[in-house]
Amino acid sequence: MKSTLDAAAGSISGGAVTLAGGTINLQGLNSTKNLGYLAGQLANAANYTGNVDVLGAVSLAAGSLGNGVIQVGAGDTVTLADNGLNNALAISGGTVDFNGKTATSNVTYTNGTIANAAGLSGDVTLAYTGAKTMSAGSLGTGRVTLQAGATLDFGAGFNNAVRNTGGAVSNGANYTGTMTYAGGQSVAVSADQVAKLAFESGTTAKGSGTLTSLSFAAGSAYTMTIKDSAGAAGVGYDSVTVTGALDLASLSSANRMTLNLVSLDAANTAGSTLANQNFSWSSPQNFTLFTYGTLSLGNGVTNVADLFTVNYANFKDAYGASAQAEWFTISNDSVNSAIVLTAIPEPSTYGMSLAGLALALAAIRRRKRKTDAEAK
Repeated sequence: MKSTLDAAAGSISGGAVTLAGGTINLQGLNSTKNLGYLAGQLANAANYTGNVDVLGAVSLAAGSLGNGVIQVGAGDTVTLADNGLNNALAISGGTVDFNGKTATSNVTYTNGTIANAAGLSGDVTLAYTGAKTMSAGSLGTGRVTLQAGATLDFGAGFNNAVRNTGGAVSNGANYTGTMTYAGGQSVAVSADQVAKLAFESGTTAKGSGTLTSLSFAAGSAYTMTIKDSAGAAGVGYDSVTVTGALDLASLSSANRMTLNLVSLDAANTAGSTLANQNFSWSSPQNFTLFTYGTLSLGNGVTNVADLFTVNYANFKDAYGASAQAEWFTISNDSVNSAIVLTAIPEPSTYGMSLAGLALALAAIRRRKRKTDAEAK
């Protein structure tokens, strides 16, 4: 197609169509027709959403292809002619040279080359399988989505926001941006060496570590294991040090996050009896959940306990008693810049544990006396 085609006079719905320098006037009609593209333009094409298969090396002007999805395969090269491109781009082996121009295009990247992309502000989805290294500025400034099966190897200074939906990362210490984990994942805070983390609804953070910033959305969770209640934070029990901002601003009494409490025995069996315990109803024990440089809370929040739902289903004290809701409280220690969990078992519950232990010891003593008597 090298001349001008009025879509009102001739249909392009059938057969293959390649635009090689002319104009197709779609006159505002809806069209999902797939096109081959060498040069030319679509006119009055705001409602065009088909795939545009680039054929070779082309120069592309903003607005010339409606809202078509530009497919750039092996051997193809697209060079931006001006600012303002907003078509979606699917790069599967070819080259897109942004040529220093601005673009808001959303990009799906499988393989190939993205060049001179400082002006790209659209989102980039990494859809490849395996590992690829991304250097600072190589994907523009937009958010990067990391899909399952892909490993993002951070080059020094890479700082795009990353939303991780199930992929992996390497060289996280090189990364200076914020990684957000999407729902359905359980992630150790120190696993990826990334210093700035955010957790969406449905995600769970776990373990100990030191971060620069940490954010929790409503519906997210943190799993805290306790093995030695007399041990130091991060050693006897899980604790996270946040040197910068701890962001709980999206939480409220109606939209909470969950704190999962898990006891560990000497063999690290989750949900088993606590290996070492030094707290009782008469001697409460504080556990540092998070320390922070700054704390962000939502408007009107005065009690951080209202922001958490405590799940204690997998917690047993050293005497085998299952935890009760009244055992635990959460507070903000503003003097020491810490969110603190306080364990205060109820007297009746704790007494039952001790009573059970006493009965067990008494039974042992009776058996010993009987054995001794029989021996005589």
